[in-house]
Amino acid sequence: MIHETYRVMLEDYTAEHISVLGTSSGGNLALGRVPYINVRQVGI
Repeated sequence: MIHETYRVMLEDYTAEHISVLGTSSGGNLALGRVPYINVRQVGI
């Protein structure tokens, strides 16, 4: 769901204007997105 949300956000915003923040498990999910995005070259 997090990756899908990011993909949808890219339809309206450039990657430079999207920030992902979180604490505890949310921070872990946010940090886990970085390799996912890099591998798929979605843009960040």
